[in-house]
Amino acid sequence: MSAEDKELVALFEGLDTPGVSDAMDTLGLPGQCLGIAALDDYRKTVVGPAFTVKYVSAGTPPGCVGDFIDNVAAGDVIVIDNDGRRTALSGATS
Repeated sequence: MSAEDKELVALFEGLDTPGVSDAMDTLGLPGQCLGIAALDDYRKTVVGPAFTVKYVSAGTPPGCVGDFIDNVAAGDVIVIDNDGRRTALSGATS
């Protein structure tokens, strides 16, 4: 992560997502996330550059997390657009 990115991340630490989204909306800046919600009662703040992924219907052969995970840098926050589906993207049973 560059020094500039580290400085930007430090500025966002301690802020909550709704506050940042509302501030962006008030300033007329695009990019606020409508309908964002926690999937669980998660109380830890997560701050970092977004590594965005858009999942689409499976192709042949179908893709997987392994297709992008090696491109994620330390400190990145993976943000996945699952096209409204509330299903798991990967995982294992054990």
